[in-house]
Amino acid sequence: RFLRRVVPGDTMRIQVEVLRTLGELVRIEGEVSVEERLVAQGKLDLFRGTTQTRGGVSGESRVG
Repeated sequence: RFLRRVVPGDTMRIQVEVLRTLGELVRIEGEVSVEERLVAQGKLDLFRGTTQTRGGVSGESRVG
């Protein structure tokens, strides 16, 4: 959720916490602040593992 406007030149501080893991699934919660003011927050569900494309593996993500 976006709470305030961020403009070019602002320095964003991003803080993320892992809430839980279940096998390859990870739930994280994060906050973004500019000059100590909260500008965005939210939760995100991630899959940690590899992704497949026609040519093979395209990338890998790791959490923790």
